[in-house]
Amino acid sequence: MGRGRIKPAWIANGKHDLLRAFVLLLSIPTLLFALVPDVQPASRDDAESASENKAKSKTTAKSLRLELEHSYHEAWRLVRDNTLFPDRLKNWNKWEHKYDGKIKNQNDLEKAVTAMLDEVSDQYTYFRNNNQTETVHAKDEQKGVVSYSRGPRNTGVITLSSFSSCNTADELENALRNLQDTDGLLLDLRGNKGGYVEQAVEVYELLTDEGKFVSMKGRQDGKPYLEEIVLEKSGTRRTVNGKTEYESRRSNLTGKKPLIVLVDSNTRSAAEMLAGALRETRRARIAGCKTFGKGVVQNTWDLEPSCSIRITMARYFLPDGKCINGSGIKPDIDIAFEQNAYAKEEPHAFKASSSKGKLAGNGGSSVETILPDLIPNLM
Repeated sequence: MGRGRIKPAWIANGKHDLLRAFVLLLSIPTLLFALVPDVQPASRDDAESASENKAKSKTTAKSLRLELEHSYHEAWRLVRDNTLFPDRLKNWNKWEHKYDGKIKNQNDLEKAVTAMLDEVSDQYTYFRNNNQTETVHAKDEQKGVVSYSRGPRNTGVITLSSFSSCNTADELENALRNLQDTDGLLLDLRGNKGGYVEQAVEVYELLTDEGKFVSMKGRQDGKPYLEEIVLEKSGTRRTVNGKTEYESRRSNLTGKKPLIVLVDSNTRSAAEMLAGALRETRRARIAGCKTFGKGVVQNTWDLEPSCSIRITMARYFLPDGKCINGSGIKPDIDIAFEQNAYAKEEPHAFKASSSKGKLAGNGGSSVETILPDLIPNLM
């Protein structure tokens, strides 16, 4: 049998190699396609989502404008119904829709309300923006508004710097408990610009057994407003427009020990209210110089977004029926206070100077320097 010709290996395998190469060429487009990022054309859902977001943004802006405009109208209404000076509102209606469609942000709201309030011509009626409102709210929780120490001849000295904190009465109660064994008290209200009437009432409760505190007369919600607050041994009696209610009270922690209230020209509002009530009910004597003379009461209403308006709505009258607005309280014991160079840093740093008919200090710059001269009036 004859032997066949042997083919070279490259010829024997060539057919298979060509086949593999052909398959590889066919797969290249697939591989290249796999390496290309999957970029899809914008879908209808994406377009609708963008449109919805734009619509929501417009709705939010419109809602804000409506909210701001509502706050302006609310401020207009609150002044109309609560101001102590309705006779100053002869042209008030012209302001109601003056800024419709023009208030787009809180700055616009502040300018509009402030311009409107100029018509009232009252320094105690004003708008507070969000920063000012937040600052006032922060003062509600302020601590350290009451400090105390012991003076010569077992005298307790208490400084009450503000009634704008909800902690004022609590801190005074703590001070009085720590001064229970003293023989007399000096309550320093110099530089106290007032604050919440409610805190002043509670402080009054801590200092005396009974007596009329104050009466207030003005306007509220478009109607005449008359309130009288009288402290009784069993509680505090409030009569508002003829309707009387009784509230629980704090206990008097001072007994009958002598009390002097120290005031100056910056003692204002609720601080004057307290000093006047303590003297008129013969619980204390007042020393210092004539007080500021703020005899009106304001109420505050919150407005959106996070702002507020403060409106003078009543005059207050001391137990003797006198309104001190513009006149102040003249003390029983005159002290001529002369602010020293450090008064800005230390608002209670005064030098008592002598003059005819007035108590002279010892030339120092704190309450301790005048206390020795006050003690004979205290004991």
